[in-house]
Amino acid sequence: MTKLGLTGVIFVKLDDFSPRVACVRGFWTGTCSGSTDVSFGVNIRGVAGPLFSSAAVQATILSVAPASTGRAAQSLRAQLSLIKGPIVTIPPQTFSAEFSETGKAQVILSGRRLLTGDFELIGLEESIKGKYKPSLINTDSMKPSPGADAKGFVALSDGRGTQLECVYSLIRSTGRGDGTCADNQRNTYSLVFD
Repeated sequence: MTKLGLTGVIFVKLDDFSPRVACVRGFWTGTCSGSTDVSFGVNIRGVAGPLFSSAAVQATILSVAPASTGRAAQSLRAQLSLIKGPIVTIPPQTFSAEFSETGKAQVILSGRRLLTGDFELIGLEESIKGKYKPSLINTDSMKPSPGADAKGFVALSDGRGTQLECVYSLIRSTGRGDGTCADNQRNTYSLVFD
């Protein structure tokens, strides 16, 4: 303005500031995104009156970052319900399972029996039988959950004779899914990730 020989004042007025943050829980980590809508108007006034006026100018600022959990390792919890076998009850007995980010899994069955093992997630198109040799469960009987983008297999043992195998599918972004487990005591369980 000085180079043009003009004298005046520029007014910038913030009309709207609307920040938003949304977080989505994933299988192991979450993702948070933040956005801000900013709307402002510009007025330039000279000695003789208004020189320039603009309507609101809008801009959106977007940011995406992994969510921090504050824990070194995360786990996904699941519930097993006994649905078939010699000790089925009504309502069915339920047991807890935990799948850790490190690839370790554990299930606590009746009698406080702790079974541990390793699991792996693979793509829906991959063959479980091509990677593992299941002996207690038919991996081909697993029907993927609606929206599932991964499937998995886990073999667990208590080291004293009890064995359990599970096959399941899930949605990686939410950690939701289901499957079936079978043990060497002729029991079948439904598996639901919660």
